[in-house]
Amino acid sequence: MREILQLEEATEYIERLAAQGMLELSHVLVRDLHRMSVNGLEREGDPHPGSYREAGVAIAGARHLPPGPNSVQPDMNQLLEFANREVRPQYQLLQVALVHHRFVWIHSFANGNGRVSRLLTYAMLIKRGYTSLSTARPLNPTAVFGADRQAYYDHLAQADSLSDDSALAWCSYVIRGLRDDLASMTQLADRSYVVDQVFAEALNKAIAQGRLAQSDGDVLQEVARRGTSKAGELSEVTPGTLSSRSQKLGRLVKSGYLQKVGKPQKYAISLWQNDLTIHVVQRLDELGMLPSILRD
Repeated sequence: MREILQLEEATEYIERLAAQGMLELSHVLVRDLHRMSVNGLEREGDPHPGSYREAGVAIAGARHLPPGPNSVQPDMNQLLEFANREVRPQYQLLQVALVHHRFVWIHSFANGNGRVSRLLTYAMLIKRGYTSLSTARPLNPTAVFGADRQAYYDHLAQADSLSDDSALAWCSYVIRGLRDDLASMTQLADRSYVVDQVFAEALNKAIAQGRLAQSDGDVLQEVARRGTSKAGELSEVTPGTLSSRSQKLGRLVKSGYLQKVGKPQKYAISLWQNDLTIHVVQRLDELGMLPSILRD
């Protein structure tokens, strides 16, 4: 859990820099992302957060032997120069894909290189305008590279030869993943799809398991359909007096299923740590919208 929170912190750091016009692909950024993602971790940590390695390393299960420590700085200089090079739009995703692989190939840190490579890829996508800070991260490197973890490792290993054909195969793999992730995000941006295919299915499972009363489920389904609802708009699914309706809605708020938003006060769905949360996650997994890396 701590690792996930630290990755979220690093992602938000990238977004803050971008919003302030200060996002630069630099040694400072790479080292900061490493420090944020590994600091304080034990098994998944690094004894020197934010510092390039000063010893040789081997990658478990890989044929590729990363360059020696004396090569890390010059190799990273070359990589960042390429990452910052202006290329025509039709080549930008190829550039992003090549930077991701070469960063992993260099293996700049003793541990945490995979996490930093995904964060660096996200930073490049923002720099190139492929993801918007005003939306829900429509392109997610973790989803792309974690959709099939073994396929990710296999394609990385194939590209380690640095031949033109293997590099092209790697780029095709990355771009297909970005395309598929964008298709999923397009579906999740459609509220009717989310309500009917995700939320309603999760709701039905919670009711079937006795975790939620049918009457409460009817209220939640109506709020989800509307997006936000005033208490008076829920009279059909909460028959009775205004007082009893307020009590019911108050109970759903207290239980974490609803949240109060705006002025005048309205109600909206909340999925934060309640009995619906796990069913929503499971439904997203059933629809193929969660990377397998999250199950490992």
